Amino acid sequence: MFLQRYKIDSTKGAFTLCRQRLRPKIIFFINFTDSRILFHKRNKMAKKVIKVLFIVLATLLLLLIIVPYAFRGAIVERIKHEVNEQVDARVDFGKTRLSFIRNFPDITLSIHDILIVNEAPFEGETLADIGRLQITIDLRSLLGGDGYEIKRIRLDKPDLMLRYLKDGSANWDIIPPSEPKEETEVTEDFDFQLSLRRVDIRNGKVSYHDDAFLTYIDVDGLSGRFSGDLTMDVTNIATRNTHIESFSLRYDRFPVLSNVAARIVAEMEMDMRDWTFTFRENELLLNALPIGFDGVIGLPGGGGTMMDFSFTAARSDFGAFLSLIPALYADDFASLQTAGSLALHGSVNGLLKGESIPGFELALNIDDGMFSYPDLPAALSDVFVDARIVNTGNNADAVRVDVPVFRMNLAGNPVDARFAMRTPVSDPWIDLAINGKLDLSDIATFVPLEEGMLLEGLLESNMEARGHLSAIETGNYQNFHATGTFLANNVAVESAILPARFELHQMQARISPRHITIGRFQARMGDSDLSATGQIDNMLSYWFDDDLLRGRFTVESGLIHVNQLMAAIPEAEETDEPMTLSVIPVPANIDFRLQARIQRLVFGDMDIRDIRGNLQIVDEQAGLQDLSMGFLGGRLAMSGYYDTRGELPDTRFVLDFSNFDIAEAFGTLNTVGVLAPVAEYASGRISGGITINATLDESLRPVLETLAGSGRLSSSAIKIENYPSLVRLAERLRMDNFRSFDVRNVALRFSFADGKVDTDPFNIRFGESSARISGSTWFDQRIDYSMRMDIPWAQFGTQATEVLDGLIAQAAGRGIKVDPGDKVQIDVHIGGTVTNPELSVGMPGTVDAVLDRLKDQAERLVRDVEDRIRDEVDSVVRQAEDEIMEKIEDTREQLREDLEARAQQVVDEAERRAASIRREAARSAERVRQEAREQADRLLEEASGPVAVAAARRAGQALVSEADRRANQIENEADQRADQIIDEANARADRIRRGEE
Repeated sequence: MFLQRYKIDSTKGAFTLCRQRLRPKIIFFINFTDSRILFHKRNKMAKKVIKVLFIVLATLLLLLIIVPYAFRGAIVERIKHEVNEQVDARVDFGKTRLSFIRNFPDITLSIHDILIVNEAPFEGETLADIGRLQITIDLRSLLGGDGYEIKRIRLDKPDLMLRYLKDGSANWDIIPPSEPKEETEVTEDFDFQLSLRRVDIRNGKVSYHDDAFLTYIDVDGLSGRFSGDLTMDVTNIATRNTHIESFSLRYDRFPVLSNVAARIVAEMEMDMRDWTFTFRENELLLNALPIGFDGVIGLPGGGGTMMDFSFTAARSDFGAFLSLIPALYADDFASLQTAGSLALHGSVNGLLKGESIPGFELALNIDDGMFSYPDLPAALSDVFVDARIVNTGNNADAVRVDVPVFRMNLAGNPVDARFAMRTPVSDPWIDLAINGKLDLSDIATFVPLEEGMLLEGLLESNMEARGHLSAIETGNYQNFHATGTFLANNVAVESAILPARFELHQMQARISPRHITIGRFQARMGDSDLSATGQIDNMLSYWFDDDLLRGRFTVESGLIHVNQLMAAIPEAEETDEPMTLSVIPVPANIDFRLQARIQRLVFGDMDIRDIRGNLQIVDEQAGLQDLSMGFLGGRLAMSGYYDTRGELPDTRFVLDFSNFDIAEAFGTLNTVGVLAPVAEYASGRISGGITINATLDESLRPVLETLAGSGRLSSSAIKIENYPSLVRLAERLRMDNFRSFDVRNVALRFSFADGKVDTDPFNIRFGESSARISGSTWFDQRIDYSMRMDIPWAQFGTQATEVLDGLIAQAAGRGIKVDPGDKVQIDVHIGGTVTNPELSVGMPGTVDAVLDRLKDQAERLVRDVEDRIRDEVDSVVRQAEDEIMEKIEDTREQLREDLEARAQQVVDEAERRAASIRREAARSAERVRQEAREQADRLLEEASGPVAVAAARRAGQALVSEADRRANQIENEADQRADQIIDEANARADRIRRGEE
């Protein structure tokens, strides 16, 4: 962006900038000044001159005060808009201030809270976060035509995060390439120079993470002043008091420097014509180690960076080098007694461009080093180090590392090692060895430990490896030499940073070209214990080439107390609040398979027993196979996976459980309260199975929108007490026994998705009563259930009978006489929420039963009439056969009329019944529709906000649509029933007319 908008005029020895839109502002000041001069020339009288000067000064002063505030809002918004249009990033800033008074006659611009957020491929990452940027500009340079002179730039709390990816993408490259302009396009330029005098940085933070060259630098607490004159072609930039509170440098996995304090005294010559920067006898102080450096860095026209500089340690004593070790430097370093000599130097010469790197050399030599603390009886002595890293080519594969000597004596415990590496990129060749024995209790004799820290136990190592890693990768193990052992016995560690005492009773590891075999591993931390055997394959390729690391283990434990292991401070203050879990990331680039047997595991509120099964960790996924455990008072078998490749973990599990305690499940598993809120009011044991898919949040809780699956539940006995829906039903029916009842032999199936659990119809029995239930529960605790209950008449008390009489009266008001019989059938619809249910109670099932009984009574009446007529006819025949014969025709005629009357009576009764059924169905259907419309209206009224209103409207439409479907079904079923009754009555009437009945 800078190079596009401005051009560099090397002939004037400074920056030359071209910006047409600046011309009107400059012209304004020139005209304003000229007008005052002309006025002054035309007025010769002293009084008038004094008066005019006074007015001008007052006006200028007033303008200097008012203008920055009057137009600040419009200017700020315009600047934000223009900047965001010109960069591929989101730029924002807070309060701004333009002052002509603070540094008069200079102008001071202050901008607070500058934020630059990257776009893809660094989407959402913060490139820069600057607390305050303050720029001071010479006012006379604005009025003149020779250029802008920036006297000072000050940065308060700048936080820069610079990233460079393997594909060459850099997060600071936010200026889009400019489009080529047509040759005919001409822009009038206005040239001016930009000079900079001083830059101040206070409490800055800079991070540079280079994935291409595996270099990671983190600087914290950067403060300093840089001064120079950029108006000249060749100038000096100097700093005398720049310091860094914490400087860390890491190459790949190797920490070179960690949290080192730094101080810089430097002077650099800048040649702006050739873009070369020359350092002369500068010094960098790292803790107590001064390093002098000089040389040249240039930016050639062909691109890249040309480097030719060297550095060397300005002190030759071993103590200065020890200051780079944070633990020693932070703990009574001034009292440390040291001996031995140090030689440290290095150089870099060549071009850094693309994959080409310059030649370099780094050499470190320590001879007979020693340090000891005056209050401790032993010392670390006999330190000999000879290390050299050199690159004689122009690529990383030419780097050679040689550490032929690395030897020390730790209070009588000798350690000897060596390391060499060649061709680190194409096919690393290594030669490493380490031999030594260390009694951990001896460490406290030469290094002061933290208060309360304890180290005990014996470590022994005798290992060596030599050869090309390709021999391991291709399976040619005979071409790679690797042998040795690592032993640990009775190791114990106590520290404030550990949640409990760690004990490694025994560990045996043997090394071969194929793998590392762990023959025995026995450890304990706090109440947790672990024993394991197994092997690790491909360790060297994983370390040097980041290849897949494989492992096979058999693990056993009596107890793993995860809560205790996750506690950061053992003496943490106890609270009554439940423990909050967090996402446990699964490591990448490993393939571990564990066969586990754990007698007990405590995790959060879960107490799990007798765990057996297989665990596979691969590609950031943890998979479970044939895992079984004692859980929630029962037994659980499960399989599935836990996947952390995305931003949040994805899970899929298939569970089969038996004899779970319902109350314990509700208190332990938050998912139970979502899927089955009735569990809060239930007790007993339950069995079943469930398939569940979900995404977990940062606290390992399911994200409800992603929860989906199905399952089955069964139980021989469940007790439900004070469930709000049943309490409300008890109040409506005035039957207190519904507040608490025992359910026998429950079996149901359900499915859940899209924020809702749908329960298939199922039957339950409680005492002499029974019910058939179906419906849905939403994850937000809304409910919609239908329940048809058969309750013995004997269970209705006096108050309940009054309610029942009211229901019967309602049926009578519809033209139906109801005789409940031995059992009363009641239909209940439950809506609302779990804690605030809404009930509607009716008796449509009882009306159907009464109509069936009326049909039976009509049929019995017809049969009784027929039997009586037959008896009368037989009697008449016996008394007067002749009289009967004379009147036979009259009798037959009368019989036909009687039969027709009886047949018509049957038909009429059937039509009345059919009409009654249709009326009752129409009322029920309208009631269903009306309740749905009312509920939809309530949802819309209770919704707040456009999203909630839209969701409520859709939910209401779904309710009305479902109600229409149910209402149409009720009416259709009623029509079918009515037609069937009429058809049956017509058929029976025909049989009566024929004398068949």
